[in-house]
Amino acid sequence: MMVSHHMVSSWAYLAIAAIFTWPLFPDLALHLPIGSEPSATVPLFNLWTLTWNANRIPEFFVGYWDAPIFYPHELAFGLSDPMPFTGLFFFLTTLATSNPFLSYNLCLLGILVFNGIAASHLCTTAGIERVPGIFAGALAVGLPWVNNELGILQLTVLFPVFFSLSALLRFLECSTYRRATNLAFWSAATYLSSTYFGVYLSLFLIVSTACLTTKKHVTITTAKSAGLGAAVYLLLLLPVLTGQFESTTEYSRNNTVIAKSSAVPEHFL
Repeated sequence: MMVSHHMVSSWAYLAIAAIFTWPLFPDLALHLPIGSEPSATVPLFNLWTLTWNANRIPEFFVGYWDAPIFYPHELAFGLSDPMPFTGLFFFLTTLATSNPFLSYNLCLLGILVFNGIAASHLCTTAGIERVPGIFAGALAVGLPWVNNELGILQLTVLFPVFFSLSALLRFLECSTYRRATNLAFWSAATYLSSTYFGVYLSLFLIVSTACLTTKKHVTITTAKSAGLGAAVYLLLLLPVLTGQFESTTEYSRNNTVIAKSSAVPEHFL
């Protein structure tokens, strides 16, 4: 019965994703969604990014950071969001199709469906009954923010965030090594899907863990599990963090530029 529930909800989420991205669905092999972007520049660049990932995976990521962009700068790939986690799924879709537009759009639809599945899973983990959780997943598929940012693929990848929050709740419920590793994996997957979300999630996890921690968590077992999780997290991210650091060391942004692109109180309202 559980399998049938998941299957039904997954197909329902796919239908919702098709509706919210319409009229993309009939032309998956011909067009890219641009969301609220004024042009197709960002979607095309993200398509190139995924293509570069697919190109390097069979080569075991040799020369990954020396992408042929921003010549003559070396290690240029670290100047943008590399998206290796999403790139892995793109690579798998390219094995079944030779059309990069189709592969890209299949990844996008898969992301939206998994957003719903992960949100529903988070609700279940938090103690919400199955049916309301399924409806919550449907809402996650059609989140206004995600549909507004369809042209920026990395800003649509929310399912690792939801799975990370689920993993955090499960870890605080019972601090086993397996649950710590699961939390580390999904936290790393968040960063490897979207650098933005990865940074924000890491800050949120620190704050939320501090707020949710009780006396029962202050044990040697919890400390060991947390230490293992932290080690796995850093191990998964170290290759990417190292490449990004080497690429960006010679660049800096002054406070004026940072202030112009920062949120102000009215944005939160």
